[in-house]
Amino acid sequence: MLAKREDMVLDELVSIVGKDNATAAKHIRYAYSYDLTFVKPKLPDYVVMATTVEEIQSRYYGL
Repeated sequence: MLAKREDMVLDELVSIVGKDNATAAKHIRYAYSYDLTFVKPKLPDYVVMATTVEEIQSRYYGL
Protein backbone atom coordinates (compact mmCIF):
# COMPACT_ATOMS: atom_id res chain seq x y z
CA MET A 1 0.00 0.00 0.00
CA LEU A 2 1.32 3.41 -0.92
CA ALA A 3 1.62 6.11 1.71
CA LYS A 4 -0.73 9.04 1.39
CA ARG A 5 0.81 12.11 -0.20
CA GLU A 6 -0.05 14.13 2.92
CA ASP A 7 1.84 11.67 5.10
CA MET A 8 4.86 11.88 2.81
CA VAL A 9 4.85 15.68 2.94
CA LEU A 10 4.58 15.71 6.73
CA ASP A 11 7.37 13.12 7.01
CA GLU A 12 9.63 15.33 4.89
CA LEU A 13 8.82 18.41 6.97
CA VAL A 14 9.51 16.48 10.19
CA SER A 15 12.86 15.31 8.78
CA ILE A 16 13.84 18.95 8.30
CA VAL A 17 12.58 20.65 11.48
CA GLY A 18 11.88 17.76 13.86
CA LYS A 19 8.63 16.22 15.09
CA ASP A 20 7.99 18.98 17.63
CA ASN A 21 8.12 21.69 14.95
CA ALA A 22 5.89 20.30 12.18
CA THR A 23 2.30 19.16 12.44
CA ALA A 24 -0.90 18.52 10.56
CA ALA A 25 -3.00 18.42 13.75
CA LYS A 26 -6.29 20.20 13.13
CA HIS A 27 -6.37 22.09 16.44
CA ILE A 28 -2.90 23.55 15.77
CA ARG A 29 -3.70 24.39 12.15
CA TYR A 30 -6.88 26.14 13.30
CA ALA A 31 -4.87 28.47 15.52
CA TYR A 32 -2.86 29.55 12.45
CA SER A 33 -5.88 29.93 10.17
CA TYR A 34 -6.89 33.44 11.13
CA ASP A 35 -5.60 36.80 12.27
CA LEU A 36 -7.03 40.25 12.94
CA THR A 37 -7.44 41.20 9.28
CA PHE A 38 -10.67 41.00 7.32
CA VAL A 39 -9.38 38.17 5.15
CA LYS A 40 -11.53 35.05 5.30
CA PRO A 41 -9.78 32.38 7.44
CA LYS A 42 -8.29 29.41 5.60
CA LEU A 43 -7.06 26.28 7.33
CA PRO A 44 -3.42 25.57 6.36
CA ASP A 45 -2.39 22.04 5.39
CA TYR A 46 0.57 22.07 7.78
CA VAL A 47 2.17 24.24 10.43
CA VAL A 48 5.97 24.33 10.38
CA MET A 49 8.08 26.26 12.86
CA ALA A 50 11.64 26.39 11.57
CA THR A 51 14.15 27.42 14.22
CA THR A 52 17.23 28.02 12.07
CA VAL A 53 18.04 29.51 8.70
CA GLU A 54 19.75 26.24 7.78
CA GLU A 55 16.50 24.30 8.16
CA ILE A 56 14.97 26.46 5.47
CA GLN A 57 18.00 26.70 3.20
CA SER A 58 18.89 23.02 3.31
CA ARG A 59 15.92 21.98 1.18
CA TYR A 60 15.65 25.12 -0.90
CA TYR A 61 19.28 25.04 -1.99
CA GLY A 62 19.62 21.26 -1.86
CA LEU A 63 22.35 21.39 0.80
